[in-house]
Amino acid sequence: MKSFISKIKFAILLVALCSPAASWAEFKSSVGLGLQFGGVIGWQGALQSENHKLYLSVGAPGISIGYGFLPHNKVSVGVNSFATLLALGYGTFLNFHFRGHQRSGFLVGFDLFQAALFDSDDLDEIRYSISLGYTF
Repeated sequence: MKSFISKIKFAILLVALCSPAASWAEFKSSVGLGLQFGGVIGWQGALQSENHKLYLSVGAPGISIGYGFLPHNKVSVGVNSFATLLALGYGTFLNFHFRGHQRSGFLVGFDLFQAALFDSDDLDEIRYSISLGYTF
């Protein structure tokens, strides 16, 4: 569990260090459901360039930080870490942006993740979930 917390601290530091370099990216705001939005429902703020996205999500009942690579106008893949009221976890995602990631619109994501309860060092088996959102 300690190494996982270290990874979360590193990811937060990475996002903080990239923030001054915001000239390479534009700020995007999204709302949605799922792990990419901090849990069940939440808000996501992201710095996004043509091919990269760094985000922080705050939701009920947790937070999520991540990086996405945008190889195609309508597809993104990436990694994220999350913390909810009960567990810490990390995972990967594959998103489809219906109108393209540079425009406002809906997205649907498929998430694969592992999590550990706060009182345990053991990671669960790999699980999956769906994230749904709207980017402004």
